[in-house]
Amino acid sequence: MSRPRMFVSSTYYDLKYVRADIEEFGQQFGLDTVLFEKGEIPYESDKELEESCYRAVEHSDLVVSIIGGRAGTKAKTNPEATISQMEVRTAHKLGKQMLFFVDRNVSVEYEIWAKNDRNKDVVWAFTEGAAVFRFIHEIRSLKLNNAMFTFETSQDIICLLREQLAGLFQAMLQRKARTQYESHVDDLVGATKALKDIVNFLETEKIASQGIVREILFTRHPLFKKLQVVLQVDARLFFESLDEAERLLRYFGYQRIPEQELNQETNESFVFWVGKKNESKTLYVGLTRDLFDDQGRLKPMALDEWREEYISTNPKDAVAHSAA
Repeated sequence: MSRPRMFVSSTYYDLKYVRADIEEFGQQFGLDTVLFEKGEIPYESDKELEESCYRAVEHSDLVVSIIGGRAGTKAKTNPEATISQMEVRTAHKLGKQMLFFVDRNVSVEYEIWAKNDRNKDVVWAFTEGAAVFRFIHEIRSLKLNNAMFTFETSQDIICLLREQLAGLFQAMLQRKARTQYESHVDDLVGATKALKDIVNFLETEKIASQGIVREILFTRHPLFKKLQVVLQVDARLFFESLDEAERLLRYFGYQRIPEQELNQETNESFVFWVGKKNESKTLYVGLTRDLFDDQGRLKPMALDEWREEYISTNPKDAVAHSAA
């Protein structure tokens, strides 16, 4: 039976002990840990050594990027980037699952760099130069698949890896269970838009008792497609509650407008968020409270039940109080 392959990307000399601990963890967890220093990457005589690393990324299931105080060797295939950056770019292009771990001291210095003059020549205590900060900034700029954690010791990374791998395994099992019924649901959705017909079908097929109904229906909630358009993202969106919607919008740079700053009529009907300025324009997103129940959970909804007034991007709805 083939085992999942975990590619470890990092500079070597400053993080070799961390890499060794992760290799040991991978062995205990049943993973094939891909490390260039262990001879696990086949090198070709007519190719640059780094290109073999990129091909190893292609054949891996998970890419773990560890960022310390050193930027690493410049890539021969792209002198503007390091080999570690090119490994991450390759993984992102291929849609690989990625996890990022940044030394806590480096993370603190990055925040200082990000909030000040980035071009200023500064001697940092834990970081050799701005190249490391630019790498972190590049990762944070990714819209998806950029889970980043800080660490002090290799054990911090191992604990987080164990939790993340367990979560990924659980998600895989849930997707596998749901897939058994996806084709039946897709056929029905194509024939009718009525939510009650979908529920009746699932109950008839004894699927409802398996606890999958809610997940299947929610993946097709019309609100998600509307938000994709408003937020201008291609990635599929999903949440089940107002709290999860809050975290999602915060991820895309939106901050919730406090209730006391909205007029009474708006506050009773909507929850509003304000976004970053885009070409001198402030962006707003408002969701009607009717989309959620009394516990803040998103209500199931069929496509034909959707109303355009359930979502608002009109700044007048959000700031009408300030114009008074």
